[in-house]
Amino acid sequence: MNRFLTLTLLSTLFVFGPIGASAKSECRMNTGYGLITGNGTNPEKAYEDAAEKCFDKMTAMAKRRPQGLSELQGVLFIDQCVNIDCQE
Repeated sequence: MNRFLTLTLLSTLFVFGPIGASAKSECRMNTGYGLITGNGTNPEKAYEDAAEKCFDKMTAMAKRRPQGLSELQGVLFIDQCVNIDCQE
């Protein structure tokens, strides 16, 4: 009986992973400004993280220029980062 419970527990851990462990997903985007990698607990969260990192990187680069970042540029950056697909 004890051996049966041990084998059942081990097979459950093998199939479903350790208790409390969360699945991790990754999204890589090539933005033209470099490769951005987003991480999350599922593909949607990884995509969201990558899109936010893309926007942050683009706005940081634009703010370094003498003319700064305009509202229109910000909107264009959002549009560009949201419409990039994750690479396989």
